[in-house]
Amino acid sequence: MMEMKIKFLILLIIGIVFIGGCVKEETEVPSAEEAIPEEPTQTKTDDDCEKITNRFEKGRCYFNIAIETKDSSLCEKTTDEAACYQQIAIETKDISLCKKITKSASRDGCYYFIAIETEDASLCEKIINNIQKTTCYAIVKNDSSICEEITDSFGREICYMNFARRTKAKGEEEEVEETECLKEGETYMPGEDKQCCAGLEGMTITYGDGITCTLPMGYVCTAFCGNGKCEGKYESACNCPEDCR
Repeated sequence: MMEMKIKFLILLIIGIVFIGGCVKEETEVPSAEEAIPEEPTQTKTDDDCEKITNRFEKGRCYFNIAIETKDSSLCEKTTDEAACYQQIAIETKDISLCKKITKSASRDGCYYFIAIETEDASLCEKIINNIQKTTCYAIVKNDSSICEEITDSFGREICYMNFARRTKAKGEEEEVEETECLKEGETYMPGEDKQCCAGLEGMTITYGDGITCTLPMGYVCTAFCGNGKCEGKYESACNCPEDCR
């Protein structure tokens, strides 16, 4: 899974002031190693999901299979169709999946991450949000001066910060040693070779009421989504609607 630590997360959230969001207290949970004894992981199948009666758990089951197998045809059966299409599109660099996302923020994030990973500036033009579009051009063209085109001071700072973070990540890619898996609450972005620990899943970081959501700001490893409680620092109606309605 592609990843990169999200630094200065609070500044990012403040930067996107035009969109509402709420953040809840993070609840600590034991690591996967402490909570579950080691044993072979059994991959669920479509049939396993169909046997689940709770519609949210069933949707989550399909989501997990879709992401694991990169089968976008299952996204329509998940609890978060937009996040499903977005994550598979980013991991496979398939821009045709971005077009299937109806939420503009998730669709913008889809084009944004693929544009950066493929260094394809033409994809930046497909982004609706002006701040994210300009940031996309700055990173892809490797020209931080493009950030000056953003008139909003917060947005301009976000652009410079993301440009610096991406530049640093590219410099660290040359020698990536074996690293530990990411634990509950640890964040990453596409582009870095890391993965969540067993029992945790990568959840899109975005805030809002489920209708209006912030721009995607990467992923967080978590086991909270799907437990029926809206908890954790990053869980919201935008990335875990089954818990945060």
